[in-house]
Amino acid sequence: MKIKVGLLIGIFLLLTSTVYVHAAIRQGVLGLNANNLSLPPTSEGPGYIMPDSPLYFLDNLKQQIRLSFAFTPQAKAKVYASIAGERLAELRFELLKNNTNAAEVALNGVRENTKLAALSLDDARQTGVDVEGQAKDLNLQIKQHLISLDALALESTGEMRAAVSYTTQTMADAKALVESGMQKDLAVNEAKDDLSREIALNFVEASNSATQLRQDLDLLQKQASQDAQKSASINAELARAGNKNVLAQTASDKSKLELQAANYIDQIISQLQKASNSWEDSQSK
Repeated sequence: MKIKVGLLIGIFLLLTSTVYVHAAIRQGVLGLNANNLSLPPTSEGPGYIMPDSPLYFLDNLKQQIRLSFAFTPQAKAKVYASIAGERLAELRFELLKNNTNAAEVALNGVRENTKLAALSLDDARQTGVDVEGQAKDLNLQIKQHLISLDALALESTGEMRAAVSYTTQTMADAKALVESGMQKDLAVNEAKDDLSREIALNFVEASNSATQLRQDLDLLQKQASQDAQKSASINAELARAGNKNVLAQTASDKSKLELQAANYIDQIISQLQKASNSWEDSQSK
């Protein structure tokens, strides 16, 4: 009777142990422990009322009043750009306070006001207004903001990282629109810089993915090894009991599949690292 109880407990632990491993991996992927995120210092300052305040609607009301006194598209573009800077500074302060909900509010403000600034400036350009100087300034502001948010994206995980990535993509599109109002030679140079940024982020992303895969691989290999040991122990108990159990064989097969999956992940990591090293070597020549 004791043997049967022990076998049932062993089989149950073996079949459910992977669930806990997957939960741990899922927790890392979703960023549930992603605390203490930081943002580099910004040149702009926050508004008087922060996003975590119940009076934050008053700050939004103030911004609407500012916009009501901006009678031209280029004037509205300046206001929107100023608000985007304030929101970025607020994002930094909310991250320092570890208030992710308020940080997402500020992040939305950065994204939407940057987009509106670009659209307003483009409206002015299409009506024949010379916006080259303002376009150059707005382009520089967006570039500086992207640098800060790119750093935050590489630090973030889960929902926060997805939100930051969506924001940076929207801002990159806005930057491209602003470049259409710049002098042609400057616009060409900026387009090249934009491409360089995209390539750099892709390789950093590949590097980060390799790191994450390596961590998950180590966890998976450790779990597979433990499963194999448990499976062997269960089979030995069953053999002594003179009983052959399908569940034990299934557990053994599952351990083999996990090891194969781990080996496959290892191959993926090697390919990513080779590609990254090849690119770095080409850049150093």
